[in-house]
Amino acid sequence: MDYSTFASVSRALTNPQPGNTTRRRMTRLLGGLVLGGPLALLGRSGVEAKCKKKCGPCKRCKKGKCKPKRAGTACTGGTCQKGTCIAAASSPSSPSSPPPPPGPPPTGPGICNLSGSTSAISGNRRFAQTFLPPAGTSLTTAQVALQANPINFELTVQIRTVDGAGKPTATSLGTTIIRSIPATGLPGPPRAVEAIFNPPVTITPGQLHALVVTGPNGVGYTLLHNTGNRCPDGQRFFDTFATDDFKLAGGGDDDLLYAVTVV
Repeated sequence: MDYSTFASVSRALTNPQPGNTTRRRMTRLLGGLVLGGPLALLGRSGVEAKCKKKCGPCKRCKKGKCKPKRAGTACTGGTCQKGTCIAAASSPSSPSSPPPPPGPPPTGPGICNLSGSTSAISGNRRFAQTFLPPAGTSLTTAQVALQANPINFELTVQIRTVDGAGKPTATSLGTTIIRSIPATGLPGPPRAVEAIFNPPVTITPGQLHALVVTGPNGVGYTLLHNTGNRCPDGQRFFDTFATDDFKLAGGGDDDLLYAVTVV
């Protein structure tokens, strides 16, 4: 009790006011003392001690210590779990669609027919025609058109690979010989001769191949060809001495008359 409060109580006890009893006055003063004194003291001493460091988003300061907030309390980007902000789990992304299956490989017609631009070629021992084969993997026959040749003539026919520049290589996938060809010449019609491959030649769909025709050494013959790029899936080449030194004919616009069968 401080001095002013004590003095008030003393005056009330020694100098009672008229109409007021000493007991009633004492009750008010003592009641004020009981209610005012201790409550004031509590008000001064009830401030919580502050935490020395910042508690963070998922903790709170309690009695001078950082205590975890209730699990599940929202925090930036997630929820509080044991005093730590845990990021919300992202929803699983839907799997990407698989790429579409590749389309079928390109194919060619497997033939270059007689046309208004057909003419005869000779003067070389070996000729070649590149081509994109029709659908299939096995080549069974090949045809070319002779315009002139001696009796009992023969032709060696091969299917070869083609390099990255589109030129026939020396690699043969299959070889056969057409023997005992009758004589052919003007003014008679051209003669179509057929080479049969047994076993069939295995080819790669969608890739260029070469049909290569070689005559006997020192024996002239004439084949038919088209000018004007009538068969754009391939080109004609010539190899004068059959040494696999192929040259492009007609600037790339010439094509042998030919046909192949692929199954």
